[in-house]
Amino acid sequence: MSVETLLKHFSWELKNAKTLIMGDLATAEEDSEVKTAILLCNSPGGTMSGLPETADRIRRFPKPIWAVVPPGGQLGSAMYYLAAACNGIIGSKSGDYGSIGVYGQHFDISERLKASGVKVKVFSSGPYKGMGLPGTSLTPEQEQFYQDRVLSMAQGFYDHLHACRPQISDEDMQGQYYNGVEALNRGFIDDIMGSMDEVKTFLS
Repeated sequence: MSVETLLKHFSWELKNAKTLIMGDLATAEEDSEVKTAILLCNSPGGTMSGLPETADRIRRFPKPIWAVVPPGGQLGSAMYYLAAACNGIIGSKSGDYGSIGVYGQHFDISERLKASGVKVKVFSSGPYKGMGLPGTSLTPEQEQFYQDRVLSMAQGFYDHLHACRPQISDEDMQGQYYNGVEALNRGFIDDIMGSMDEVKTFLS
């Protein structure tokens, strides 16, 4: 075969998909019949864990590898991070693309617990150990720690896209989603195709 699909299922959560991609890359690299690979993408994103390592493995893949988004699919956040490492990105008109950036969240239920007569006390070895535990509030210093961590991870994301997709402007890396035509015009994808058969013909 001349074209091999690396990820043969759509993954809405990248936690396990990263491991699958690594394994498929190794298999495709050793298979002399595989001339071009497809990273099939349909995910709004995931976590940063393992993301840079998987993207580095994609970049080291010795054969052409293209990210492909099926009609109606999503290519967002962490999934876009991986797709950006490919040789090119093929999308569809009805897909959604973007959501660049990083976020975190903390649910503060301390007032609800207080109203129920429950008060959570944390005994820790430092001001940041145990922060965010259920039933606690964050101190201003802890909130700043979390915010700084988010911004640090986001900068790594931006640096990755500056290197792999320099045509994307910083203004378009603020969490927005774009449809296929908008994404093409803004540099998120390289082409729009209507079916996998069309994609395989193009890549063969």
